[in-house]
Amino acid sequence: MGHYRARIDFQLKEFTLTTKNERYQSLFSLYRIETGKAAMDMHQVAEWMLKRGVEAPTPETAVDRLAKQLSIAARDEHRRDPETGLDYRANHAYKVSSQDGKQLTLWVELETATRPQMHMSLTSRRDQMIGDGTQLKIDEIVWNNKNPEADPINMVLDLTDDVEERLNSPEYVAAAAV
Repeated sequence: MGHYRARIDFQLKEFTLTTKNERYQSLFSLYRIETGKAAMDMHQVAEWMLKRGVEAPTPETAVDRLAKQLSIAARDEHRRDPETGLDYRANHAYKVSSQDGKQLTLWVELETATRPQMHMSLTSRRDQMIGDGTQLKIDEIVWNNKNPEADPINMVLDLTDDVEERLNSPEYVAAAAV
């Protein structure tokens, strides 16, 4: 009966979903119900969805794929500062709006970045950390509430000591001594 009810709920919900992500989330839930799996491989879920007639996304163009790969390569490039001996991220992304109102991500080298460019990049990364920390805390609170018999998980979000400890770890101290 529960399986049948889930299908009806899914079918009714399908008509009220407005975004692709909401449709995918609903299908993901149906997959979980139909297969009984608690941990899922997204490739298996995707195959399951395609077999049920879900329209496959439009393939990326070669330019889109190459641009993503270039962004990953740019983000992953590190250099060593000769003064401090510290490895730093060489390229930084920041967002701007084009004249037609579209949002663009531009990349700049740390050495040539203007203060406004670098400030936008660092602020964006800090905002991502805040978003991650907020969601981490929410997930911790909900898990603790749903598992009152277990020892609560208490994550410390003040990373000041952790960053200081890492900067003073042997790998950073040794790099700075070179």
